[in-house]
Order: sequence, then C-alpha cells, then structure tokens
Amino acid sequence: AWDDFIQRGEPRLINNGVEFLKQVDPEFTPPAGEIPKSFIAVPLMTKGKLTGAISIQDVDRENSFGEPDIRLLETLASAMCSSGERPSLQRSTD
Repeated sequence: AWDDFIQRGEPRLINNGVEFLKQVDPEFTPPAGEIPKSFIAVPLMTKGKLTGAISIQDVDRENSFGEPDIRLLETLASAMCSSGERPSLQRSTD
C-alpha cells in the first residue's frame, strides 16, 4: 500500500481498510493500536519529490472519509510545503 503511494505521489482514500490490508498483506499487523477501518494519506511534495505525508485514520468506522476530506488535506499539504520552501527562496534572492 505504501509502496504504491510513494511511487504515485497521489492521495489515497481507503474506506475499507481492514479488507484492503488483508488483500495487500494478509500477515500485516499494525506496529501499535488497531488496523484503521478508513484512512486517507496525502503526500507532502517539495520540488516534485515526496518528502512526507499527512494521514488521518478512523479505527472505528468504514466509509468515514470522502473527497472533501482529501481536498482539505491537499490544501493543508500545499500550505505546509510552500511555507517550507519560502526560506530557501528568500535566501536565494538575497
């Protein structure tokens, strides 16, 4: 699941997390807590490279998230990445 996310660098919305993870890796056990029933991961892209991700999860319910949630996280990710690039841009113009 994460390999695909890293290669594509695109948001992932999974609303049946337990089934999804069983298909991807039947032996998967979470490092802590429970397997999320729903989750979203949105990439943090800096200069065209994946530098991190924002992820939200719901361990209680499937179908917890939708397109509006992705758009919100994309807006946050864009703001986070652009604010991180500003200091280097400012230094390059000084």
